[in-house]
Amino acid sequence: MLEKMEKCGRQEDLMQFIHQDKVQYDINKFDDRMENLRRIRETRERQEEEAMWECLTKVQWEKEAAAKAAADNEKIAAALAEKEKEKERKEQLLLRIRDESEEIRSLLERLRAAQMNKERALQTEEKRLLLKQEEEVMAAYDNMMKEEQERAERLHKEKELQRRLSNIAVRRQQEEQMEERVKRQKETQEEHERERKAVEEIVAQVEMEERMEYQRKREKQEEVRKFIEFYLEQREARREAEARRMKEEEDQIAEYNALLDKRLEAQKVKRRERTAEQEKVQAIISAIKEAEERKRTAFACHPACSPCRSFLLV
Repeated sequence: MLEKMEKCGRQEDLMQFIHQDKVQYDINKFDDRMENLRRIRETRERQEEEAMWECLTKVQWEKEAAAKAAADNEKIAAALAEKEKEKERKEQLLLRIRDESEEIRSLLERLRAAQMNKERALQTEEKRLLLKQEEEVMAAYDNMMKEEQERAERLHKEKELQRRLSNIAVRRQQEEQMEERVKRQKETQEEHERERKAVEEIVAQVEMEERMEYQRKREKQEEVRKFIEFYLEQREARREAEARRMKEEEDQIAEYNALLDKRLEAQKVKRRERTAEQEKVQAIISAIKEAEERKRTAFACHPACSPCRSFLLV
Protein backbone atom coordinates (compact mmCIF):
# COMPACT_ATOMS: atom_id res chain seq x y z
CA MET A 1 0.00 0.00 0.00
CA LEU A 2 2.85 2.40 0.86
CA GLU A 3 4.60 1.57 -2.42
CA LYS A 4 1.38 2.30 -4.28
CA MET A 5 1.00 5.65 -2.51
CA GLU A 6 4.64 6.52 -3.31
CA LYS A 7 4.12 5.64 -6.98
CA CYS A 8 0.94 7.71 -7.10
CA GLY A 9 2.85 10.59 -5.50
CA ARG A 10 5.63 10.27 -8.09
CA GLN A 11 3.03 10.21 -10.86
CA GLU A 12 1.37 13.36 -9.49
CA ASP A 13 4.79 15.08 -9.22
CA LEU A 14 5.58 14.09 -12.80
CA MET A 15 2.25 15.39 -14.09
CA GLN A 16 2.74 18.60 -12.10
CA PHE A 17 6.24 19.01 -13.61
CA ILE A 18 4.82 18.55 -17.12
CA HIS A 19 2.10 21.09 -16.41
CA GLN A 20 4.63 23.61 -15.03
CA ASP A 21 6.86 23.13 -18.08
CA LYS A 22 3.92 23.79 -20.39
CA VAL A 23 2.95 26.88 -18.40
CA GLN A 24 6.56 28.15 -18.58
CA TYR A 25 6.59 27.58 -22.34
CA ASP A 26 3.35 29.57 -22.72
CA ILE A 27 4.80 32.36 -20.54
CA ASN A 28 7.99 32.52 -22.68
CA LYS A 29 5.88 32.60 -25.84
CA PHE A 30 3.77 35.43 -24.43
CA ASP A 31 6.94 37.34 -23.39
CA ASP A 32 8.38 37.03 -26.93
CA ARG A 33 5.15 38.31 -28.45
CA MET A 34 5.02 41.22 -25.99
CA GLU A 35 8.70 42.06 -26.75
CA ASN A 36 7.97 42.21 -30.50
CA LEU A 37 4.93 44.40 -29.88
CA ARG A 38 7.00 46.68 -27.64
CA ARG A 39 9.68 47.09 -30.33
CA ILE A 40 7.07 47.84 -32.99
CA ARG A 41 5.39 50.36 -30.67
CA GLU A 42 8.74 52.06 -29.88
CA THR A 43 9.58 52.29 -33.60
CA ARG A 44 6.17 53.78 -34.37
CA GLU A 45 6.45 56.25 -31.47
CA ARG A 46 9.96 57.27 -32.60
CA GLN A 47 8.70 57.87 -36.15
CA GLU A 48 5.72 59.87 -34.86
CA GLU A 49 8.04 61.91 -32.63
CA GLU A 50 10.35 62.68 -35.57
CA ALA A 51 7.39 63.67 -37.75
CA MET A 52 6.03 65.89 -34.98
CA TRP A 53 9.47 67.49 -34.48
CA GLU A 54 9.71 68.13 -38.22
CA CYS A 55 6.23 69.68 -38.22
CA LEU A 56 7.10 71.86 -35.21
CA THR A 57 10.33 73.00 -36.91
CA LYS A 58 8.42 73.89 -40.05
CA VAL A 59 5.77 75.79 -38.09
CA GLN A 60 8.49 77.66 -36.15
CA TRP A 61 10.24 78.63 -39.37
CA GLU A 62 6.95 79.81 -40.89
CA LYS A 63 6.25 81.87 -37.75
CA GLU A 64 9.70 83.46 -37.91
CA ALA A 65 9.29 84.23 -41.64
CA ALA A 66 5.83 85.71 -41.02
CA ALA A 67 7.18 87.80 -38.10
CA LYS A 68 10.06 89.06 -40.25
CA ALA A 69 7.69 89.95 -43.10
CA ALA A 70 5.36 91.70 -40.64
CA ALA A 71 8.31 93.70 -39.22
CA ASP A 72 9.39 94.70 -42.74
CA ASN A 73 5.82 95.71 -43.58
CA GLU A 74 5.62 97.77 -40.40
CA LYS A 75 8.87 99.55 -41.28
CA ILE A 76 7.62 100.28 -44.81
CA ALA A 77 4.27 101.48 -43.45
CA ALA A 78 6.06 103.74 -40.93
CA ALA A 79 8.26 105.18 -43.69
CA LEU A 80 5.22 105.80 -45.90
CA ALA A 81 3.36 107.44 -43.01
CA GLU A 82 6.36 109.70 -42.31
CA LYS A 83 6.54 110.67 -45.97
CA GLU A 84 2.83 111.39 -45.98
CA LYS A 85 3.17 113.65 -42.95
CA GLU A 86 6.12 115.47 -44.58
CA LYS A 87 4.07 115.89 -47.73
CA GLU A 88 1.13 117.36 -45.84
CA ARG A 89 3.44 119.76 -43.98
CA LYS A 90 5.01 120.93 -47.23
CA GLU A 91 1.59 121.38 -48.83
CA GLN A 92 0.41 123.50 -45.93
CA LEU A 93 3.58 125.60 -46.16
CA LEU A 94 3.10 126.04 -49.90
CA LEU A 95 -0.53 127.05 -49.44
CA ARG A 96 0.46 129.69 -46.93
CA ILE A 97 3.21 131.03 -49.20
CA ARG A 98 0.96 130.93 -52.28
CA ASP A 99 -1.59 133.04 -50.58
CA GLU A 100 1.07 135.70 -49.94
CA SER A 101 2.68 136.09 -53.46
CA GLU A 102 1.81 135.39 -57.09
CA GLU A 103 5.41 134.74 -58.03
CA ILE A 104 5.77 132.43 -55.16
CA ARG A 105 2.60 130.69 -56.22
CA SER A 106 4.09 130.26 -59.68
CA LEU A 107 7.25 128.91 -58.18
CA LEU A 108 5.23 126.70 -55.96
CA GLU A 109 3.32 125.40 -58.93
CA ARG A 110 6.53 124.54 -60.68
CA LEU A 111 7.93 123.12 -57.43
CA ARG A 112 4.78 121.08 -56.95
CA ALA A 113 5.05 119.77 -60.46
CA ALA A 114 8.68 118.89 -59.85
CA GLN A 115 7.78 117.27 -56.54
CA MET A 116 4.98 115.32 -58.14
CA ASN A 117 7.36 114.15 -60.82
CA LYS A 118 9.86 113.33 -58.13
CA GLU A 119 7.22 111.54 -56.06
CA ARG A 120 6.13 109.59 -59.09
CA ALA A 121 9.73 108.66 -59.68
CA LEU A 122 10.14 107.85 -56.00
CA GLN A 123 6.94 105.82 -55.98
CA THR A 124 8.07 104.01 -59.09
CA GLU A 125 11.48 103.38 -57.52
CA GLU A 126 9.81 102.40 -54.25
CA LYS A 127 7.51 100.01 -56.05
CA ARG A 128 10.49 98.62 -57.90
CA LEU A 129 12.38 98.23 -54.61
CA LEU A 130 9.34 96.64 -52.95
CA LEU A 131 8.92 94.29 -55.86
CA LYS A 132 12.63 93.51 -55.78
CA GLN A 133 12.51 92.98 -52.02
CA GLU A 134 9.41 90.84 -52.37
CA GLU A 135 11.07 88.86 -55.14
CA GLU A 136 14.15 88.40 -52.97
CA VAL A 137 11.97 87.31 -50.04
CA MET A 138 10.03 84.91 -52.25
CA ALA A 139 13.26 83.63 -53.77
CA ALA A 140 14.71 83.12 -50.29
CA TYR A 141 11.47 81.48 -49.22
CA ASP A 142 11.51 79.27 -52.32
CA ASN A 143 15.15 78.38 -51.69
CA MET A 144 14.40 77.66 -48.05
CA MET A 145 11.34 75.58 -48.99
CA LYS A 146 13.40 73.79 -51.60
CA GLU A 147 16.15 73.10 -49.07
CA GLU A 148 13.53 72.07 -46.53
CA GLN A 149 11.90 69.79 -49.08
CA GLU A 150 15.28 68.32 -50.03
CA ARG A 151 16.11 67.87 -46.34
CA ALA A 152 12.68 66.30 -45.77
CA GLU A 153 13.23 64.01 -48.76
CA ARG A 154 16.67 63.05 -47.46
CA LEU A 155 15.20 62.49 -44.00
CA HIS A 156 12.35 60.50 -45.52
CA LYS A 157 14.80 58.41 -47.53
CA GLU A 158 16.94 57.89 -44.44
CA LYS A 159 13.85 56.94 -42.43
CA GLU A 160 12.67 54.66 -45.21
CA LEU A 161 16.12 53.06 -45.38
CA GLN A 162 16.22 52.79 -41.60
CA ARG A 163 12.70 51.36 -41.61
CA ARG A 164 13.64 48.82 -44.25
CA LEU A 165 16.79 47.90 -42.36
CA SER A 166 14.77 47.70 -39.16
CA ASN A 167 12.13 45.57 -40.90
CA ILE A 168 14.86 43.34 -42.29
CA ALA A 169 16.44 43.06 -38.83
CA VAL A 170 13.04 42.46 -37.24
CA ARG A 171 12.14 39.92 -39.92
CA ARG A 172 15.50 38.20 -39.48
CA GLN A 173 15.06 38.24 -35.72
CA GLN A 174 11.52 36.93 -36.08
CA GLU A 175 12.76 34.17 -38.39
CA GLU A 176 15.47 33.29 -35.88
CA GLN A 177 12.93 33.37 -33.07
CA MET A 178 10.56 31.27 -35.16
CA GLU A 179 13.32 28.74 -35.89
CA GLU A 180 14.30 28.73 -32.23
CA ARG A 181 10.65 28.41 -31.23
CA VAL A 182 10.10 25.55 -33.69
CA LYS A 183 13.25 23.86 -32.46
CA ARG A 184 12.28 24.37 -28.85
CA GLN A 185 8.73 23.24 -29.59
CA LYS A 186 10.06 20.12 -31.30
CA GLU A 187 12.35 19.41 -28.35
CA THR A 188 9.45 20.07 -26.00
CA GLN A 189 7.22 17.71 -27.97
CA GLU A 190 9.92 15.04 -27.90
CA GLU A 191 10.38 15.58 -24.17
CA HIS A 192 6.61 15.47 -23.68
CA GLU A 193 6.47 12.26 -25.73
CA ARG A 194 9.18 10.67 -23.59
CA GLU A 195 7.47 11.85 -20.44
CA ARG A 196 4.12 10.59 -21.75
CA LYS A 197 5.60 7.16 -22.44
CA ALA A 198 7.19 7.11 -18.98
CA VAL A 199 3.88 8.15 -17.45
CA GLU A 200 2.02 5.50 -19.46
CA GLU A 201 4.48 2.86 -18.25
CA ILE A 202 4.03 4.02 -14.67
CA VAL A 203 0.25 4.09 -15.11
CA ALA A 204 0.29 0.59 -16.63
CA GLN A 205 2.40 -0.68 -13.75
CA VAL A 206 0.11 1.01 -11.23
CA GLU A 207 -2.96 -0.44 -12.97
CA MET A 208 -1.40 -3.92 -12.93
CA GLU A 209 -0.62 -3.54 -9.23
CA GLU A 210 -4.15 -2.29 -8.64
CA ARG A 211 -5.56 -5.32 -10.48
CA MET A 212 -3.37 -7.63 -8.38
CA GLU A 213 -4.42 -5.78 -5.24
CA TYR A 214 -8.05 -6.05 -6.34
CA GLN A 215 -7.60 -9.79 -6.93
CA ARG A 216 -6.04 -10.20 -3.49
CA LYS A 217 -8.93 -8.26 -1.99
CA ARG A 218 -11.43 -10.48 -3.80
CA GLU A 219 -9.69 -13.61 -2.54
CA LYS A 220 -9.58 -12.16 0.96
CA GLN A 221 -13.26 -11.25 0.73
CA GLU A 222 -14.06 -14.80 -0.46
CA GLU A 223 -12.15 -16.24 2.49
CA VAL A 224 -13.98 -13.92 4.86
CA ARG A 225 -17.32 -14.85 3.27
CA LYS A 226 -16.62 -18.58 3.65
CA PHE A 227 -15.50 -18.04 7.24
CA ILE A 228 -18.68 -16.07 7.96
CA GLU A 229 -20.82 -18.82 6.41
CA PHE A 230 -19.00 -21.47 8.48
CA TYR A 231 -19.37 -19.31 11.58
CA LEU A 232 -23.10 -18.82 10.91
CA GLU A 233 -23.59 -22.58 10.41
CA GLN A 234 -21.72 -23.33 13.63
CA ARG A 235 -23.70 -20.66 15.47
CA GLU A 236 -26.98 -22.09 14.13
CA ALA A 237 -25.95 -25.59 15.23
CA ARG A 238 -25.00 -24.28 18.69
CA ARG A 239 -28.26 -22.36 18.86
CA GLU A 240 -30.28 -25.50 17.98
CA ALA A 241 -28.32 -27.56 20.54
CA GLU A 242 -28.87 -24.85 23.13
CA ALA A 243 -32.59 -24.81 22.28
CA ARG A 244 -32.79 -28.59 22.74
CA ARG A 245 -30.91 -28.34 26.03
CA MET A 246 -33.20 -25.55 27.22
CA LYS A 247 -36.24 -27.64 26.21
CA GLU A 248 -34.93 -30.61 28.17
CA GLU A 249 -34.21 -28.39 31.18
CA GLU A 250 -37.70 -26.89 30.95
CA ASP A 251 -39.23 -30.39 30.80
CA GLN A 252 -37.19 -31.44 33.83
CA ILE A 253 -38.21 -28.30 35.69
CA ALA A 254 -41.87 -28.90 34.80
CA GLU A 255 -41.62 -32.50 36.00
CA TYR A 256 -39.93 -31.37 39.20
CA ASN A 257 -42.59 -28.70 39.73
CA ALA A 258 -45.34 -31.30 39.23
CA LEU A 259 -43.70 -33.62 41.75
CA LEU A 260 -43.27 -30.72 44.12
CA ASP A 261 -46.93 -29.78 43.71
CA LYS A 262 -47.92 -33.38 44.57
CA ARG A 263 -45.74 -33.30 47.67
CA LEU A 264 -47.21 -29.96 48.72
CA GLU A 265 -50.74 -31.26 48.17
CA ALA A 266 -49.98 -34.36 50.27
CA GLN A 267 -48.53 -32.16 52.98
CA LYS A 268 -51.65 -29.98 52.87
CA VAL A 269 -53.85 -33.08 53.22
CA LYS A 270 -51.78 -34.29 56.16
CA ARG A 271 -51.97 -30.86 57.76
CA ARG A 272 -55.75 -30.83 57.28
CA GLU A 273 -56.04 -34.34 58.81
CA ARG A 274 -53.77 -33.35 61.67
CA THR A 275 -55.80 -30.20 62.20
CA ALA A 276 -59.04 -32.21 62.20
CA GLU A 277 -57.62 -34.67 64.74
CA GLN A 278 -56.39 -31.79 66.89
CA GLU A 279 -59.82 -30.17 66.69
CA LYS A 280 -61.46 -33.51 67.63
CA VAL A 281 -59.09 -33.97 70.58
CA GLN A 282 -59.67 -30.37 71.59
CA ALA A 283 -63.42 -30.95 71.46
CA ILE A 284 -63.09 -34.06 73.65
CA ILE A 285 -60.89 -32.20 76.10
CA SER A 286 -63.38 -29.34 76.16
CA ALA A 287 -66.24 -31.79 76.76
CA ILE A 288 -64.30 -33.44 79.58
CA LYS A 289 -63.51 -30.12 81.16
CA GLU A 290 -67.11 -29.06 80.84
CA ALA A 291 -68.30 -32.32 82.48
CA GLU A 292 -65.87 -31.95 85.32
CA GLU A 293 -67.01 -28.38 85.77
CA ARG A 294 -70.63 -29.51 86.00
CA LYS A 295 -69.67 -32.13 88.53
CA ARG A 296 -67.99 -29.64 90.76
CA THR A 297 -70.90 -27.28 90.45
CA ALA A 298 -73.41 -29.97 91.34
CA PHE A 299 -71.44 -31.20 94.35
CA ALA A 300 -71.04 -27.75 95.67
CA CYS A 301 -74.81 -27.10 95.40
CA HIS A 302 -76.07 -29.95 97.79
CA PRO A 303 -74.21 -33.10 98.54
CA ALA A 304 -77.35 -34.97 99.61
CA CYS A 305 -79.30 -34.03 96.51
CA SER A 306 -80.08 -37.11 94.60
CA PRO A 307 -79.68 -35.64 91.16
CA CYS A 308 -76.35 -34.24 92.04
CA ARG A 309 -75.31 -37.44 93.68
CA SER A 310 -76.37 -39.47 90.75
CA PHE A 311 -74.47 -37.12 88.50
CA LEU A 312 -71.40 -37.41 90.65
CA LEU A 313 -71.68 -41.11 90.56
CA VAL A 314 -71.83 -41.04 86.92
